[in-house]
Amino acid sequence: MLKYVLLAIFAGLAWFVFVDGSKLDEDDVRAYYAAGRDATLALDADAVCGMLAKDLSGRATSYIGPREQIRLVSRDQACRETEALFRQMKPLMELLGNDIPFGYTYEINKITLSEDRKTAKVEVRSVLDIVGMRFVSRSVDTLVRDRRVVLTRHTEGRVWVSESPGM
Repeated sequence: MLKYVLLAIFAGLAWFVFVDGSKLDEDDVRAYYAAGRDATLALDADAVCGMLAKDLSGRATSYIGPREQIRLVSRDQACRETEALFRQMKPLMELLGNDIPFGYTYEINKITLSEDRKTAKVEVRSVLDIVGMRFVSRSVDTLVRDRRVVLTRHTEGRVWVSESPGM
């Protein structure tokens, strides 16, 4: 009898992790972006990288003045670039403390959940102000939930780089 009770418990747990744990809702999406904001403001590259699916793909178009650059995006590349940026920022933050102009805001414009709720397409706009530079981005991200963890699997975005106003 104990064997059947344990089997029922494990079956319920497996369903919870693999079936229910792979479905998204709007609260999951909003919590994901809030966690991304917090990780960015904390300069936590590991946390930011941990929010990306291993098979992340995408395309980013950057506009710096009159120049346009199109790049394909992979998880390894995104993690390396985030780590390099945050590594450069940490000494400045420690040296200048709260005097350094640094801010990150985002706005979710639209969330579209798939019928099976296994993916979500999210239109988001963000602004990163960092040491006199402003990065304004608009992207459409495809999020998935894998074993109760929300990850970005695909992104298509544009980033405009300029001087930060008032700097």
